[in-house]
Amino acid sequence: MREPTPPPVNSDQYRYNPPPQYTGAQHAPPPKKTSAARWVTVAAGAAAVLGSFLPWITVTAPFVGTMSVTGTDSRGGDGWITVGIGLALVFLGILLLRGHQFRVAVTIVSVALFGVAAYEVLNLANKMADAQQESDMVVATIGNGLWLVLGAGITAAIGMILAWARM
Repeated sequence: MREPTPPPVNSDQYRYNPPPQYTGAQHAPPPKKTSAARWVTVAAGAAAVLGSFLPWITVTAPFVGTMSVTGTDSRGGDGWITVGIGLALVFLGILLLRGHQFRVAVTIVSVALFGVAAYEVLNLANKMADAQQESDMVVATIGNGLWLVLGAGITAAIGMILAWARM
């Protein structure tokens, strides 16, 4: 008579696997890793909004004193444009953090922010040069708010370019 063959040593075929036990609250999957460019987009948008309300130009003249003008004070309304662009960057950055793919839109919006801020720096520099030619007693400087908006545009654009390079 023939002897029965024993089962293979490492076989899972005969192993008993009990059903999983209920342990209470179900745990959410771990969050996905987010790239720094997404956070940079949100921060750059917030910086652009903040910079729009800070001084864009400070002028000191005799008999008048020192006067500062923010981007939202001027009649041109460019400060309100940068507020809108900054809010758009914050919104798009939050969508990027949630996993949506809006890299093209963020790149376009960040370049637009840089363009508006660069235009304002050049425009104000020309106006300051004209004012200082007429009177040596007038001192004008570009304010921190405009530099912050310009830096936010540069930072957001470079951040998205680096994100595109990592794809």
